[in-house]
Amino acid sequence: MEKTIVTPSDLDKVVFKIANDHAIDSNIDYCKHIFQKLDFAIDLTDSLHRQRIEMEERLVWIEPMIFKFSLHTNSLLTLFSGTKMKIKGRDLKVFDEPSTIVLFRVILENYLTFYYLFCDSITQEEKEFRMNVWKYSGLKQRNGFIANTEDSQMKKANELLQMEALKGMVSNSVFFKGFNKKQQEIILDGKKPRLFNSWGQLNLISNFQTDMFKTLYGYKSNYTHSEFISMLQIKSGNFGFNPNAKNHYTLFLLHSLVCKLIIDLTGIFPSVKQLFRNSDSLLIKEVELLNDFSMLSTEEEKNK
Repeated sequence: MEKTIVTPSDLDKVVFKIANDHAIDSNIDYCKHIFQKLDFAIDLTDSLHRQRIEMEERLVWIEPMIFKFSLHTNSLLTLFSGTKMKIKGRDLKVFDEPSTIVLFRVILENYLTFYYLFCDSITQEEKEFRMNVWKYSGLKQRNGFIANTEDSQMKKANELLQMEALKGMVSNSVFFKGFNKKQQEIILDGKKPRLFNSWGQLNLISNFQTDMFKTLYGYKSNYTHSEFISMLQIKSGNFGFNPNAKNHYTLFLLHSLVCKLIIDLTGIFPSVKQLFRNSDSLLIKEVELLNDFSMLSTEEEKNK
C-alpha cells in the first residue's frame, strides 16, 4: 500500500516557528526576532524616501513617530542583555525590569497616538482636524517654556505664528463646533492633544489586546509614576541577570505590536504594501500571524 506523504504548508511552518521561538529561545535570543521585525518596519518606512513618494503634509509626521517608536523599542530590547552597574565598588550586571516596564508603556502610547492620527477609520477631514489639534497642543505647550538664547527666541516667535495659524484651523473646524464651550476652551488651552480620549479608549480604537489593556496599562503606569505598588516590587529585589532567562510576556506583546505597526503602514501607503508583498513569504506570514494575535480579544470585549 502506497504511503501518503504529508508535507507542512507555509502556514504550518510559520505557526511552528512562532511557537518554537517562544518556547525555546532565551530572552536575549527572542529579542533578535523583534529586532528583525523592527528593522523591517524601518526599511518599509525608509522606502518612502527611496521611492520619492509624494504625500500630504499630515503624513510627513509618520516618519518621526515611527523613529521614536523604534528608539524606545531598541532601548527596551537592549535592556534584556543586562545593565552594568557599579555597586559598592563591584561591577555587576543586573536585569533592569522596572525600566522595561516604563519603556513598554511609552512604546504603547506612541503606537496608540500613531493609530489615532493615521489609521482610524474616520473621514479625511476628521483626520486633519485631529492632526491640527495634536500639533497645536504641542506648540502651545512648548511656547510656554522660557527661551534664553537668541536662537530659541527666534524659534519661539516662528512657532507662535504656526500656533496661531493652527488655532484658526482648529476653531473654524466643523468638528470643533461639535464640542461644548467648556471643552472648546480646554482644547484651545492646548491640554487635550488627543481631544478627550483616554488611553483606554484609544486602545479600543486600535484593537490592540483590548481584553488585557486595563490590567496591563495600569501595572505599567504604577512603575511610570513611582506608585507604592512599584516600590513593593522593587523592594522584593530579584534583579539578578540571567542570560538564559525565558520570560517572554512583555517581549511577545512587543513582537506582536511591531508586526501590527507594519501591517498598519501597509494600509496607509500602497507603495509600502507592494514592497511588503514582495518580501520573503515566510516573513510576511509571520508578521501577519503576529498582527492577528495582537488583536485577539475576548468575545465580551468585542461585543462592547
